[in-house]
Amino acid sequence: MSHNLDLPIVREYHGHELFLKFDWEKPNDLAPIAARVLVNCDVPGLASTVGELHGPWANYLDAVAEAIAVGERWVDSQLAEKTIAADLERSQEQATGFLPLRRG
Repeated sequence: MSHNLDLPIVREYHGHELFLKFDWEKPNDLAPIAARVLVNCDVPGLASTVGELHGPWANYLDAVAEAIAVGERWVDSQLAEKTIAADLERSQEQATGFLPLRRG
């Protein structure tokens, strides 16, 4: 597989865009040597790394599948954190009858 045009793979999952980038040892290798999973950050044009993987993989499709799985787990963890925070806020409101103060 020629990697002269090495563009990231863009995957949308639960409203988040994941970018998968692969590093190759040689241009015609069957599988990459490493992969990075990136997401957009607050600064336009920049991304944050949410996962780094290192091969070896048997082939390119195995590397892609593992990178997608890592990205999806990261998104799921972010959604779980938001759900836990919302549940905590709701329970505090129910217990006191007041909304908790927001700091930040």
